[in-house]
Amino acid sequence: MHANFTYLWHSMRKREIISHINMKKYLLIFPAVLFFLSASWAQENTTTDVAKMKKGMPDLPGNFTVDFGWNILSDRPSDIGYSWWGSRVVNLAYQYEFPLSANKKFSFRPGIGLGFENIKFSDGRTLYENESGNTELIELSELKIGGNSLSSSVSKSKLATTFLDIPLEIGYDLKPNSKNSFRVALGGRIGYRISAHTKVVYKNAQNGDEEIYKQQGDYNLNDFRYGAYIRVGFNWINLYYYENFSSVFKSDKGPGRTDMTTMQLGLSFNLF
Repeated sequence: MHANFTYLWHSMRKREIISHINMKKYLLIFPAVLFFLSASWAQENTTTDVAKMKKGMPDLPGNFTVDFGWNILSDRPSDIGYSWWGSRVVNLAYQYEFPLSANKKFSFRPGIGLGFENIKFSDGRTLYENESGNTELIELSELKIGGNSLSSSVSKSKLATTFLDIPLEIGYDLKPNSKNSFRVALGGRIGYRISAHTKVVYKNAQNGDEEIYKQQGDYNLNDFRYGAYIRVGFNWINLYYYENFSSVFKSDKGPGRTDMTTMQLGLSFNLF
């Protein structure tokens, strides 16, 4: 079995490079879509958005939000150790506003976005898909690189996923044309997983160098996620809470056949 683990770790070197290329591709596609939407809007609108200019924001349609938060595991089995502080989340979303009232206080905001989620393991284990096709958490001592056990030298082990999201929300803005305004939004989000990998940071026992190893895989993760969120704030800073209704892993395929889900809590920023 040790030989199989060693082969898996070394054979994924090429996939690690592909993973970096795919990530760069996603990050390039998203701003390209924003540029296209902004250019199309500019051709149809010759007047200046005075309210946004007063706020010192770009004169672009809709809203662009960035979330910085943390993943909190719900219904987690006791034998899955994780660090919520290391389980960080970044969400990017562009949403176009459709006013629902004459005073523009209420609006409907469909959009598109990218979500980057991390689950950091704290018990010296990582994900592995066994011969029966199920995903389990294994001790890092069972994995060897160059004949050296990783168990005593690992400083970080985590699962990272990327989702293409479609957010839909109803927003309320107390003073639509004012910089200093109370805002609240209720919405839902559905996302499709476009990549997943595990990451292990360890010290090479031979030369003492810190090395990073990434292994891309499916790990029986759910292809789709869906949930609801609330965002409340003042001016351009908000608090947000998001709850996934879908489980992290496919039914009866995750570690210990877990049906655990995730919640997110953090800060959200309106960039324009």
